[in-house]
Parts: sequence; structure tokens; C-alpha cells
Amino acid sequence: MKSFLFAATVLFLASARLQATEALIFDEGGYNLYILIGDGDHGSTVAEVRFTPPGAKDWIHVPTEQLKIEKFNEHKQILIMHFTNQKKDPALPPTFSFSAKKKTAVLSVQGKKITGSFDWLDQ
Repeated sequence: MKSFLFAATVLFLASARLQATEALIFDEGGYNLYILIGDGDHGSTVAEVRFTPPGAKDWIHVPTEQLKIEKFNEHKQILIMHFTNQKKDPALPPTFSFSAKKKTAVLSVQGKKITGSFDWLDQ
């Protein structure tokens, strides 16, 4: 019982620090990015990213320790992030860069630049 209460307390504290507010989706050229935005201690932040390559049926979780958020400003509608698959792990997405500014986004992956529209949901 004590371990259950401890786990519940840890889960509560973790969720209190970051509350999901919205999800942004990029869907172009067969690639999909699901970007979960949360409210952190210092305002909105990218909380989680999921990726699917062309033909995939399941989302692949992008490990946050290998994801660099270069710039994120929800009010100016700018997001620049990079994921590096350092060990070329086949269970992870390939190395990619993603940038969105206003209504336009670019996903650079496997030597391709895929341009598409991007909806910030609040506009």
C-alpha cells in the first residue's frame, strides 16, 4: 500500500509541474509530427514529440534527451527543434530538424525538405 501511495504522489507531483494544453500536428509527405505543448514553470514548452515516417502505423516517441528545442515562442508562432539519432537506433526516428513560423513548416529528414502548412490552433 505504501508503494502505491508513493507512486501516486510522484505521479501527482510530476503532472503538477507540467500540464498539457494542446497538441500541434504536422502531416505532410507521409511524415507526421505530434507535438504536445504544456504549461511549465516558465510558461509554455514542448512537453513531448511523437513521429511517424511514411507507411508507419504507430507513433514513435522522440526521447527528450535527444531532442533540442532551439526556439519556441507560442505567441510569435515560432518553433525550431532538432532530433539526433546518435546511435542510428532503428527503434527511434531518423535524425530530423523541424521549423515552423506562422503557418509554414519545414521538416528536414533523410536528405529531404518537406514543406507544409502548420496550424497553431489558437489563430
